[in-house]
Amino acid sequence: MKTIKVGMIIFILLSVILFVGCTEENKDENSLESKKLVGIWKSGDDNAAYVFYSEGTFTFDSTDDGRYEGSYEIKNNLLSFRYTYPSDFEGEIELFNYELSSDGTVFTISPYEHPEYSAVFYKK
Repeated sequence: MKTIKVGMIIFILLSVILFVGCTEENKDENSLESKKLVGIWKSGDDNAAYVFYSEGTFTFDSTDDGRYEGSYEIKNNLLSFRYTYPSDFEGEIELFNYELSSDGTVFTISPYEHPEYSAVFYKK
């Protein structure tokens, strides 16, 4: 009986260590991706631009859609926006698929629920 208790304790400790290790690894990957995203990204026709700031905020300006502001987060390979402006979108969260080129100069984004609608932006 004592052997089973010791075995269970060791199993639980190893499980916790592995879980925490994986979580930290994901945080590091997300942090690295966020750092790559920081900067100004413009569409090929210069009609739209994202600006991502290091403290986790963004602005989006478009000649067609106007201006949006808020915070962003990368988690589980998804980019989420929490809007603060305009006020009718305040607090709304939107998820996007995203991809950064290996050289960090091309950013492709598409709505999570409609990946067929993608847009490409270039780092300036």
